[in-house]
Amino acid sequence: MKKLLTLLALVSVSSGALALGGFGLDSNLIDDQQKQTITVKAKEQREKRAAWDNLREECKDQPSCIYRELKQRYQ
Repeated sequence: MKKLLTLLALVSVSSGALALGGFGLDSNLIDDQQKQTITVKAKEQREKRAAWDNLREECKDQPSCIYRELKQRYQ
């Protein structure tokens, strides 16, 4: 039984590695344009996260402040 579980674990790990490579996440398969795109998107996400953190800090004493800000952003 223990050998079967070990074999199953190895198969699942190797299939996970194949899936990652299949989606182009292997560093050897990523070209420069894809790397730049990933870098830009990561920077945008960091900026959005920082803006949201700042808003939460500013509005921590007034819950309606966050609601107003979200309503203004998404209308």
